[in-house]
Amino acid sequence: MKQITMKKKVKQLCCILLAVILCMGMTVPAMAASSRYYNAAVSSYKKYVKGKRGSYKIVDIDGNGIPELLMHNSSAGINEIRTYNPKTRKNVRAASVGYGKGYNFPIKYSRTCHTVMLCNANTGGTEYCIYRVRGTKATRIVKAERFNGKFQKGYKVNGKRVSGSTYSRSVKKYMQKAGVVWSSGM
Repeated sequence: MKQITMKKKVKQLCCILLAVILCMGMTVPAMAASSRYYNAAVSSYKKYVKGKRGSYKIVDIDGNGIPELLMHNSSAGINEIRTYNPKTRKNVRAASVGYGKGYNFPIKYSRTCHTVMLCNANTGGTEYCIYRVRGTKATRIVKAERFNGKFQKGYKVNGKRVSGSTYSRSVKKYMQKAGVVWSSGM
C-alpha cells in the first residue's frame, strides 16, 4: 500500500516539475515576441505623432507587453488612446474625447487598474470618461459628469444623479496610482 502511494506522489511531483519546465521554456519566446511588438508599436506611434501638436506618452496600460499611445492632440482638439495591432501592424484609435472650448485637461492613466481617463470640459462643467484597455480595445466603464451650476448643478455617474462623494469614489476606484499626460499648452 505504501509503495502505491509513493509511486503516485512521485508521478505527481514529476508532472508538476514538467509543467514548471514547460512554462519556463514558453516564456522566453513570448518575451522575445512581445519585445518585437513593443518596438514595432513605438515605431508606429512615433510616425503617427510626427507633425502633430500636443503631448503624448507611450505606456503599457494593460500589461500585455505592447504599449498604448496616450495623446493630447492639440492639432485635432482631442485626447485619444491608440493601440497597436500586431496582426495588421497598424496603430488604431481605441477611444477619443474632444476636449471642447480649449480647456486643456490632462489624460490620466492607471496601470494598476488597466484604465485611462479622458477629460472634456465646457462652460457647464466637466466630463470624465474612464476606459478599460485590453489588447486593441478600450471599453468605456464610467462616464462621470460634474456640473458647475451654469446650466445645472450636481453630479452624474453613467447617467444617474449621484452625491459628490459617490462621484469621487467612482473616479478614484478606477484611477489608483494614476500617472498623468499633461497638455503641452500648444
